[in-house]
Amino acid sequence: MINTLDEQQKARNRLLDNFSKIALYLSEPERKQFYKYLLLTFDFGIKNGIECAYFWGDNGFIRFVSGDTGNTHISDDICEAFNEKENIPLSITHNHPKSIAPSYNDINVFLKYPFKNIVVCGHIGNLYFLQKDQYIIKISDDENEKLLNSLRELYKNIINKCLQVNNYTAEDLKNANDEIQAAYFRIIDELYFDNICKRADKGRFIFKHYKEGAK
Repeated sequence: MINTLDEQQKARNRLLDNFSKIALYLSEPERKQFYKYLLLTFDFGIKNGIECAYFWGDNGFIRFVSGDTGNTHISDDICEAFNEKENIPLSITHNHPKSIAPSYNDINVFLKYPFKNIVVCGHIGNLYFLQKDQYIIKISDDENEKLLNSLRELYKNIINKCLQVNNYTAEDLKNANDEIQAAYFRIIDELYFDNICKRADKGRFIFKHYKEGAK
């Protein structure tokens, strides 16, 4: 937890240090937009302790959403935002108060819908960066479905392996308390992100996690 003003400032400094690493993958206009919305996202999350997301395109701001952890409904808003601004690849800054990896839903939304960048920031100042190559922002429905199906299988396999290690069944996890479920899915989402990082080696996507940064 980030409680004191000193801790918040250190986390903010770490965030900016980590941002300087992803800036290498952004154009100059994108860099300025990301810097602006990343700080707005981080500061809102720290102040309110909830999730939020800023959506924008080449022509600027499109939408802001916020809600309790896990309830920002990003996929629905991406569809709506893109329909409002057709043919504009979207970018998003999103926060995770517990500083965890992008969720299964976050990643699938990124791959499924036509936008090119997501940055997920944690309240400790870590960053997860997802970028889609401009030439495959609009891949065919068939390609997309094959990709999403393969990732669904990957996610299921990771869940099953995590359950086996702890001699748990899916039913045990379903009936576990919220704290145990949250702990499991923190690990599962981190493994899922790490596995996709390894698979994103064909020039189609960039997935990176920056967590060290300034002290």
